[in-house]
Amino acid sequence: MTKPHHPPRQSPGSQAEQKQSSAATRAWEHLRRDGKTGMSSWWREHADHHMPILLSTDGPFKGCTPEKGHNPRLDPLPCAPAPAGLFVSA
Repeated sequence: MTKPHHPPRQSPGSQAEQKQSSAATRAWEHLRRDGKTGMSSWWREHADHHMPILLSTDGPFKGCTPEKGHNPRLDPLPCAPAPAGLFVSA
């Protein structure tokens, strides 16, 4: 298995990382409504690509652990609450 390509390192929560996370989220929102192969496509085309980069040992979440949670030195990614009724069954 080849090592995933990592973009040049920027500060935590940089625009590149926010865009990458946002793109994967938008794709999930679209593909989750496809009851046939949508989620399989999302895992293969988006999660399998973006997650190794975002969660790598030199990625934007490198200071976070399951035991201690998020590293307080990192700036949080912006996130607005989901609108009511957004998550409906497909």
